[in-house]
Amino acid sequence: VDCAEAGTCCNGQMGSDDVTSGCQWLSCVQACALVRTPGTDYFGDAAKVTAELCEVTGGCWRGGFPQCGHCDHGEGPGVTVGECSGNCNDPQDCHVGANLDARVEPPSPPSRSPSPPSPSPPPPSPSLPP
Repeated sequence: VDCAEAGTCCNGQMGSDDVTSGCQWLSCVQACALVRTPGTDYFGDAAKVTAELCEVTGGCWRGGFPQCGHCDHGEGPGVTVGECSGNCNDPQDCHVGANLDARVEPPSPPSRSPSPPSPSPPPPSPSLPP
């Protein structure tokens, strides 16, 4: 799942073991990982991540991830990209990460191969006189 492709500012060191995010806000990658990691209190529960983590700032360690540090905007830790400041997550990125399953491309419709025509029943066999 690629947070950068979903239009987020901070992707929390995408592709690295270092998922530190900045300014005490959970990043896209962090929220996405919590919803999709079996065994966490947040597994499969985007609403819980959104309510308990995305809407809260203050503190540097929530959901098992650090939120005080350098944020990676796809150009390396702390590099400013577009409207985002170098060491901060956009607070909305957490919501994006928690709900990325809703942004997945829809499955392509199944290919419909023409079905073979149903065989016609055999004609009734003529009854032979006794």
